[in-house]
Order: sequence, then structure tokens, then C-alpha cells
Amino acid sequence: DKLEKAYEATLYENVTNMAGVPSWNLVFIKYLLEKTGKSHLLEIWPNLELFIHGGISFLPYREQFEKLIPSKSMNYLETYNASEGFFAIQDNPDCDDMLLMLDYGVYYEFIPMDRFGQDNPETLSIGEVEKDKNYAMVISTNGGLWRYIIGDTVMFTNLYPHKIKVSGRTKHYINAFGEELIIDNAENALKTACRKTCSIISEYTAGPVFMSDTAKGGHEWIIEFEA
Repeated sequence: DKLEKAYEATLYENVTNMAGVPSWNLVFIKYLLEKTGKSHLLEIWPNLELFIHGGISFLPYREQFEKLIPSKSMNYLETYNASEGFFAIQDNPDCDDMLLMLDYGVYYEFIPMDRFGQDNPETLSIGEVEKDKNYAMVISTNGGLWRYIIGDTVMFTNLYPHKIKVSGRTKHYINAFGEELIIDNAENALKTACRKTCSIISEYTAGPVFMSDTAKGGHEWIIEFEA
């Protein structure tokens, strides 16, 4: 229903830019092309020039977007936002780092990852961080969060102004399509499956399988059984 409503609302509009999670936008673009019989998106929206993306990594999706939007003047810009706040914006299309926004009602602290998990680890203010080091980000906001560990790790690429790249997560985590699969979810699911099938698992690993031109996305699991 959501896809159909969006299709009806935008098909005959002069759409010049889109914003959102890459995986969902890719699903919507393919839906548009299937419904219209067009080969690429510029046949529907010839003035499209900007996609602002966030939420998950754009790297696995970029090639597909470039195939579906064959324009050298198309621009892609990243934002770093979450339910807890809006943190950074890619202010230079030629660089893939993002400008940390210091005036959006968020106070930042940073825990060096080599000390993360310790009791009362050293926590640095924005004026104490160094380039090319991995930090867990801690935020306090005027929305009421107090010293909340967001779960992301960041590295500073520049200090004045402060620019960052999101380097990973503080915990094992798969979020290729917005599914936010944490290790606790995975292990509880495996525990339930083992109980129902009388199985015993000795080791496992999992990773995302990204969408292709012909296949949907998903996860691939490799599981070693004792029984």
C-alpha cells in the first residue's frame, strides 16, 4: 500500500530530489520502473539531481543507483541521523566524511574504543578527541537523553571543523536494510530453533546479502552443528 500511494503521488510531479534509507528507496525505484515500463528513473523524473541518504551504509547500493539514475550531474549526500538526534551532514560532495553539527541540541562525549566496556572509562569532550581513532559516541540532548551511548563508533577525519565517519557499532550488528539485527536477537532466535529441532550449535556466523538487479536482499547464515 505504501509503495502504491507513493507511486500515485509522485508519478506526474517534477521530482528533483529524494531523501531516505537507500534500501527502501531502491525498492521504490524498482517499483516505479516496473509499473511504468521505463528503463531508468530519468525517463520518469528528468530533473532529478539529488539523493540525500542515511540510516545505513550507501556503499553497497551506490552502483545500483548509478545504473537506475544514469546522470553525471546526479548528486549523493549523506546524513547521520537517528531517533535520538541529528548528528552530522556531508557538506562537501567530493569528500565522504560528514560535518558534526554542534548546534543541534546535542552535547557529545567520546569513549576510546580500546577502553570501551571498562568501569568508568575515560570520556573525552569534543576538544580532546584525535584524528583517526575509534570512539564510541555518547550523547546528552535537550530532548531528555543523558549520557546515552548511541551504539555507533566514529572516527574523526578533521578537527577544525570537526568531521567524522561512522566506523561501526559497539556491538555485533547487521543493519543492511534497516532490520537492526543485534546479536541478542540472533542468539535468542537460534536458541528457540535449536529447542524446537533438538539441535546443538557449536559455531555460527551471519552476514548481509545485498540486493542485486535480479534478487532481493537477505542474510546468509553459516552454522556448525554438534547435533
